[in-house]
Amino acid sequence: MSSYRTIPIPNFLLKYYKDLYDNCGSYYNFNDNWYIFGNIDPLPETTSRDRKTKNAFKTGVKDIRVHDFRHSCASLPINSGANITLVAKYLGHSIIDETLNTYSHMYRNSLENIVKIIEVQNTKLLESKQKNYQNLQKQLLIIKIQNIMIMMKI
Repeated sequence: MSSYRTIPIPNFLLKYYKDLYDNCGSYYNFNDNWYIFGNIDPLPETTSRDRKTKNAFKTGVKDIRVHDFRHSCASLPINSGANITLVAKYLGHSIIDETLNTYSHMYRNSLENIVKIIEVQNTKLLESKQKNYQNLQKQLLIIKIQNIMIMMKI
């Protein structure tokens, strides 16, 4: 896994970070090297973890590990039909197998969707063949009528 990479982030986060940047501009010694979570120095990991645990308790939601947020970040696009190769790239997985092995359980329900897709495509194919057959029958009938008319003129 690549620890340092550039990834796109949603516009609502860009706006939040821009607002944060603008607000921090008035702080003493503020500069572009400040950290988003901290200032001159990053917040210690324990501070973020303690705040997360405290806020989870206050709101009555299950306290999860920070790494579990990463799983949510992967699960949401997968459940929405995102391409697994792109999800792997977003997560920084150098081998797609890592992503597939970790999140393959999310595709079990998708098997029914695959069957539905196959059924729909089969129905379309049969309908198309039926229309082609009907058109062919009409053309043969026209040819027969034309042949009969030609024979009657002779």
